[in-house]
Amino acid sequence: MNSPKPISILVATFTFPPNKDGVAEASSSMVQVFLNKGWHVDVATGPTSLPRNSLNFLGSKIYEFAITGTPYFKDPFRGEIIKYRNFLLQGDWDLIVFQSYWWPLYLALPILNQMRSKKILVSHGHSGINVSLTPVFPFGILFYLFTIYQSIMMLGWLKKFERVVFLSRRCDFNNFFDHYLAKLCKHPHIKVIPNGVNSSQAFLPSGLSFRHKHNIPASCIFFLCVANYETRKDQGFAVKAFRKAAIPNSVLVFIGSKFNQFSCSLQRDDAPFAFHNSVGSIIWLENVPRDETLSAFSECDCFVLSSKREAQPIALLEAMNFSRPWVARDSGCISEMPGGIVVQNISTMAVAMSRIANDSEQRCRLGRIGFSATQDIFDIKKTSSAWIKLAEGLSSN
Repeated sequence: MNSPKPISILVATFTFPPNKDGVAEASSSMVQVFLNKGWHVDVATGPTSLPRNSLNFLGSKIYEFAITGTPYFKDPFRGEIIKYRNFLLQGDWDLIVFQSYWWPLYLALPILNQMRSKKILVSHGHSGINVSLTPVFPFGILFYLFTIYQSIMMLGWLKKFERVVFLSRRCDFNNFFDHYLAKLCKHPHIKVIPNGVNSSQAFLPSGLSFRHKHNIPASCIFFLCVANYETRKDQGFAVKAFRKAAIPNSVLVFIGSKFNQFSCSLQRDDAPFAFHNSVGSIIWLENVPRDETLSAFSECDCFVLSSKREAQPIALLEAMNFSRPWVARDSGCISEMPGGIVVQNISTMAVAMSRIANDSEQRCRLGRIGFSATQDIFDIKKTSSAWIKLAEGLSSN
């Protein structure tokens, strides 16, 4: 008996390793899951600021398309648009997975009906109808009207995807507006598959102590924030909360991407506090190796996340996987994630950080709750199995 033909899949994502962001991490994890099944996987993505060392990722082939711009008419997409659309039309994949909402998806919308492959849309959150007024004419009104137009159009094209996958069952008008629209248009195949994380013990570095390397005493309360240095991650929110909490014998460590104008402004703004305040210190780090980052997760007392906008942050899941409690700004479906404290403003984050620092029993209890959730809900084996089942079922129809 002949063995079944391996499934062929294209993952279309605007970001991919070596980029280190949530969508890149989720996309690379998906590629690995499919490759482990012996399937053929290609990746369509954009080039990186520094050229990739290879256009091969663990056996998958990367196709780069230089495309810039936005969906907004004042700054439209430009670049290798025709090349990308021809690539989609000429491909013979069984499935195409579109990760998130950006140029790989939006540029494919006009040709969806011409594409032979079955299509899956993976949502990483959608902010929906935005009201963001500005003091300059036309005061943000055009952008507001454009978001309404986009939402109306989405009701039409969502059903052209054989499957629409969300990270959570949550529907709202803020971060999961697309889920609301999918239900409104009665999409017949809505799936919920959360992000997944590996067992922390399997990836613990040997002989590497983050505290020892960075001179953080064992008695010091160690807060950790892992996020790229960018406005959306809003590390300044956490800095202000940490300074307001004024916890004796404490440190807040930021691990981020390469230092940039934003990170320099954060350090410059905090410099007066660091000079005059002997309570609590802040360490800023860039381009930290993966094993050192894992060591930081394993040795911190509490994980902190202050992003303005998130969906289901993988960094938070990694902290939970190391049995670490967390304090996070309310965004996306963070309030659904167990094992931490959700805050609304700088003052409440400062109070939560003080509570965590002064109560070792609470730290242990929240850590256990979070770890249990990573085993029951966010385990990579379970989420991988769900993706394999979805792909096999769709390709066989």
